[in-house]
Amino acid sequence: MGISFLFRRAFFFAAVGSMLLLAPTLVRAVPFRPPLPETAWLFDEGSGGQLLDLLGWRSGSLEGTPQPTWSENTPFDYTGNHSLEFIPAGYSAGNYARLDGLNSPAAGTLSLWVTDNGTGQPKYITDTDGGRTLLYRGSATGSLNYYQNGTHVGSVSDLVPTDGSWTHVAVVWDNTASTEKQKLYKNGSLLTTFNVPFNAATQTVTYLGSRQSANETWSGKIDEYARWNTPLNANQIEWLAGNSLHDLATKVPAMPDDAWLFDEGAGTTTQSFVPGGGPGTLYSDIQWTTNTPLAYEGNHALLYDSSTNDKRVNFEGRTFGTEGTLSVWAYREPGAMYLFDSSNGDRTLFYSNYNWYLNNQSMPSLAPELMPNGEWTLLTITWDNSLPSEKQKVYSNGRLFATFDYTVTERSPAMLWLGNRYSNNEDWSGMIDEYAFWDHALSASEVRWLYGHSISEIPEPGTLGLTLIALAIGLFRFRRRT
Repeated sequence: MGISFLFRRAFFFAAVGSMLLLAPTLVRAVPFRPPLPETAWLFDEGSGGQLLDLLGWRSGSLEGTPQPTWSENTPFDYTGNHSLEFIPAGYSAGNYARLDGLNSPAAGTLSLWVTDNGTGQPKYITDTDGGRTLLYRGSATGSLNYYQNGTHVGSVSDLVPTDGSWTHVAVVWDNTASTEKQKLYKNGSLLTTFNVPFNAATQTVTYLGSRQSANETWSGKIDEYARWNTPLNANQIEWLAGNSLHDLATKVPAMPDDAWLFDEGAGTTTQSFVPGGGPGTLYSDIQWTTNTPLAYEGNHALLYDSSTNDKRVNFEGRTFGTEGTLSVWAYREPGAMYLFDSSNGDRTLFYSNYNWYLNNQSMPSLAPELMPNGEWTLLTITWDNSLPSEKQKVYSNGRLFATFDYTVTERSPAMLWLGNRYSNNEDWSGMIDEYAFWDHALSASEVRWLYGHSISEIPEPGTLGLTLIALAIGLFRFRRRT
């Protein structure tokens, strides 16, 4: 790792430290991160009709004929981001997102991003069955009616403009408050308040983009729908208006125990990114490519094409314990076979027909949607015997794909093979990047972070110790990663 990279990293921590020291002198309160919501949907699937909650356990689906469409027009820019676009269908029909319900208590918060294309028809941004909480517009320029837990609260005329621009809408309610029981925020600023008494309500389904009876479709886009069972404060709402829930639900993992970034760009060896980690040996002149899943200066990946016969990278064996994580970026071409394998009988492998072994334990096959042809996919596998259930989790592009409940034993393979079977046949076809191991199971938020960031961005232990040296030498230069 270059020393200039360490200096840049040291300067970052120095800058953060300086801001923390100066924080007490600030007069204006800064936005404060809210807690994780009770439930939320990012709508980042990008295809298909099933929706997965941000936390990986609540479900949802796209409904209607036609269904809402996926859009890359979003309020935030990060890898894999999408939103839902709703097509006007009049009073009699609708296309909508159906989300598992969450009972609406007497105090809580609703947050979402929305656009309105101004077609003029009556339309629902959101509605629920049972005790209804809804936002409804009656015409192109009409006001939005607001119901909370089955009670009509009021209307507001300028909450969501009709020019197609993204607007962050937050509704905060608290029936125990003596005044201002309901607050409506627009783009992080308080727009209006109401003081209408109401009660908790039972809701089983939430509808986005239509009325509860599946008509009066919204005309525009919706993204990042979230609910809290507590009323968020003004600073937390301001944070939501300036930051994606994706950031709220990501956590930087610890440095892996071994990881190879394949950024050498030439040669027949590759060195672990982790200080003291082991090297790997490339056979049959496996090619290097700048076609990578993540963009930063000097990034490369390995190319496995039909021109090589012995397509593999070998690494020293490592012990796979009863808890751990394996993560790898892979670009799959038709005909690809073994993504990784290990020798000497103690096999941990992933094979292209979606069969896999973990610590020599044969696991049920995975669905082909895990890794489509012709695109980069981040495959992450975590395991932890101490969990009461779902001991193994398989993630695709940072999202939980499948869970299993097998007890695995510690294994120590003699050698790790990347891009081939241990017997040197049935090789991978495509590309591979950022192959990494942890000796503990990463959390869902840490896996989600990996999907949007390179392992090279994980702070090293002891980086803060370089801060004073870097300050004294004065070698501070920011360089934007492209």
